[in-house]
Amino acid sequence: MMAAAAGGAQPPPSPGAGPGRVRRRAAGDLHRPQARILAAGDPPVEDPGPDVSRRRRPPVVGRRTELARYTVTEGERILYGQRIDGIVRVTDNPASGHGRAFLLERELEHDGNDALTALIHDYTRQAALHDEVPMLRTILPAIAPDDESEAR
Repeated sequence: MMAAAAGGAQPPPSPGAGPGRVRRRAAGDLHRPQARILAAGDPPVEDPGPDVSRRRRPPVVGRRTELARYTVTEGERILYGQRIDGIVRVTDNPASGHGRAFLLERELEHDGNDALTALIHDYTRQAALHDEVPMLRTILPAIAPDDESEAR
């Protein structure tokens, strides 16, 4: 009451405001920032930037290891293995360093070295058989229109 007499009338408290009152968020609001209505005379609120709790730590990246090389008409390519955050990834990259790279497999650490060896063997065999990057081939047969369905 002293503040009201000395400084004039105070604005009414905002709905839900007050000591001990907590606004509950709806299930879909988990990552939305809460809005706050500023009363006259409140200092401006600075934007703190990205939410500190959502920042990711830098990934732990292991050394990239050459697993195999193969050559197709387009040029020489290299299969690399690399562990990133404990997950093994196998990629197919052009030896020149320019061009499209492909992620062949990830999470091979669960399957062991035999699975990695089989993947490399089969992939390089497919490249030699078809003379192209295996990731560019489809396993589905070409779909030709059925003569009977066109007649209908």
